[in-house]
Amino acid sequence: MNMLKKLTTILTLLVFLSIAAYSPVQGQAPQEPTAQPDSGLSKKAEIALMDKYLVEFYENAAKIRGVKLVESAKTVDTKELPIDFVKGFRNLEKFERQGIGYVLRYAAIDFKMAQENRYGINGINYRIFVLTKENGNWKVAEMGLVPVDQVVAQNLGFGDNAEREMADIYKDQAKGIFRNRQGKIVDRLNVATEEDLKKEVEGKPLLPLPEEKWSSLLPVRINPYYKRPQFIKVLMTTTENKQAFACESDCVQEIDFLAYIQNVFANTWPKDAPPEALKAGALAVKMYSWFSIVVNPTAGQMNADVIDTDPSQKYVATPPAMDEEERKKTEAMMSVFFSPDVAGIGFKDGLSHGLFLPLTSDQRDLTWATGILSRPGAVELAKQGKDAAEILQHYFEGSDRMEEAVAPLTFYRYAKTAG
Repeated sequence: MNMLKKLTTILTLLVFLSIAAYSPVQGQAPQEPTAQPDSGLSKKAEIALMDKYLVEFYENAAKIRGVKLVESAKTVDTKELPIDFVKGFRNLEKFERQGIGYVLRYAAIDFKMAQENRYGINGINYRIFVLTKENGNWKVAEMGLVPVDQVVAQNLGFGDNAEREMADIYKDQAKGIFRNRQGKIVDRLNVATEEDLKKEVEGKPLLPLPEEKWSSLLPVRINPYYKRPQFIKVLMTTTENKQAFACESDCVQEIDFLAYIQNVFANTWPKDAPPEALKAGALAVKMYSWFSIVVNPTAGQMNADVIDTDPSQKYVATPPAMDEEERKKTEAMMSVFFSPDVAGIGFKDGLSHGLFLPLTSDQRDLTWATGILSRPGAVELAKQGKDAAEILQHYFEGSDRMEEAVAPLTFYRYAKTAG
């Protein structure tokens, strides 16, 4: 990046930070694509691969669900998206860790739905395809949803009316409203009620969680753009979870949002971690779940937001037998979400104001800007005196999760705490 571009980026950041924005930034200059390998295929050949994948994907989804939701899906056009942009909402590190080269294609797909829902409506929909090479031949490794509102805001897309209309639909989805192009509601409203939020902000922490200096920097006003979800759709795959819900095969269950994040937090984070590490972890678990609902499902399966075996979000429907001491520790872990600097608080990319995917890991890593929150690393950083905000900023600011290397991680308030 030349000096002029650096200065332009910094000035742009300063402008954004000087404005109390309540919605994603519009009209931002497009990113320069990070170099991707050339597939060597014509656009027609790439589209043929995608269409073949679409047929197989939705046929398999119909078998899993026992009902056909998609009558047909045909790719109309494709284009490249910057790798750094896609990393903000999709986990590409798994390919990079294995040394697997990939090509990204942003696709406009014409859907004919048997039943419209939050994942697909009649007409043009948008998806990201990841193509990889296997035995010398290119194939579609995976497909996922795309935050079209962010694509449009940064002038990265096709620039047509259908895409701009879909961007508005995505903005409504961020508020828990799922509609089609005609304005008809196509899926259940997923917005926490006043009673849901009251339960969260009036809960009592069972651990000593003193407020640190960073808490005074949290916004006081509620940001109306961010509506906390009421529930999350979990794909149950383990024998224990399927038995708990009387499912003969893999099944999708709606779980209360707060109950879900409390469950996975208690199952994935060390119970003896320092308070600030626990706060950072609780916020990361909350935002991973929130992202999976309103931006891009991480389940990888039709009609589910998350999967129960996700290493970042392990869900156990029926807790194992535990003694009184262990039970109290688990309840104390769950109560971290009632801390005044966790309850009613979320975080986002401070430049685009969009949500991003905050991965977590059991691997010890203190490296800055990895885009993956290390649980053991968070514990060490907290012991060194870092607070929750500094821990989150350590791992995510400057990473590929963020809009730009200079984008700050910022917080927003979606509910007022008691008192």
